[in-house]
Amino acid sequence: MSDEAARQSNDTPMMIVPMDPRANVSIMRGGRHISGPTRPIFSFAYDAMQFSMNVRSYMRDGVSREMTPEEVAEVSGFLEGLSVDEARSRRYAESKRLIDYLASTDWYVIRQLEAGKPVPEDITQARARAREAIDWS
Repeated sequence: MSDEAARQSNDTPMMIVPMDPRANVSIMRGGRHISGPTRPIFSFAYDAMQFSMNVRSYMRDGVSREMTPEEVAEVSGFLEGLSVDEARSRRYAESKRLIDYLASTDWYVIRQLEAGKPVPEDITQARARAREAIDWS
């Protein structure tokens, strides 16, 4: 990749919106990664989206569609207008990691409720620390 292509790749905002509405939206802008819980709302409906220098498409009802010039302009405007709050992004990413940890260990709690087998103490303590550390804002 030439220096110019690398610079353009780094300067071109990119966004991936997964099909799962609970999954994080991933945005790269100016070489920085932004992760967020909120799916952007545009004038067009979509289920998933990929937006980069080379790919500008979205899925709707199981059909992949190339973006129109108007849709490209709308998504580009959204990405350029984002303010990057690195501290907030880091807090959100850490909270998401902790929430995922809680979800991955929920089976211990369910097993205790259903079968009476106690949750191991280290898991109980780690879950308590995770709940305390999550930034719910």
